[in-house]
Amino acid sequence: EHYQSLYPWQPGTEIQQQLHALLTRRAQVSAHQAAIKQTLKDAPVPEEHLTQLMRSFKDLIAAMDRQVIDLIAKDEVIQQGCERLQTITGIGPQTGALLTELLSRLHFANSDALVAYSGLDPRANDSGTKKGRRRLSKRGPALLRRQMYLAAFAASHSKALKPLYTHIRAKGFSTTESMVILARKLLRVAFAIW
Repeated sequence: EHYQSLYPWQPGTEIQQQLHALLTRRAQVSAHQAAIKQTLKDAPVPEEHLTQLMRSFKDLIAAMDRQVIDLIAKDEVIQQGCERLQTITGIGPQTGALLTELLSRLHFANSDALVAYSGLDPRANDSGTKKGRRRLSKRGPALLRRQMYLAAFAASHSKALKPLYTHIRAKGFSTTESMVILARKLLRVAFAIW
């Protein structure tokens, strides 16, 4: 049925693969930093040691960010796409780099396919006349979902998208549901701009 829309899978370019690996490792380092900070919160560790450790983490993450910028700058198409994506309210350098890597590496048929890939799409739990609770499919990469949620959080505090967020909340959605809805909208906008 879908034979005409199939195309052969192509591995990403060397830059795309390096960018993907670097962004994944950066997210892991950031998560470990938060975990270590939480673990040592009430531990009898001298404050200067903890401060030095957190400064080292911060320096490492900053160095990784510079590497990401350098990798993006090596490919003109990727760099232009990243600059366009960062014009979207709520999408900063990290989310822009992640979306750039994803959209340059994978080709999505439409924005619905991108939302489904991200795992931000609601899946029904219906059977017959029973209307079950809708839940996120969470089938895609957790890093993408996390970054889009953070982008939605930033966008919900901006002048441009705060009215939209307020409108969604007025419909009776919880804070988390509203952020997910806004994150889906940002993904659709990012697909259109890409």
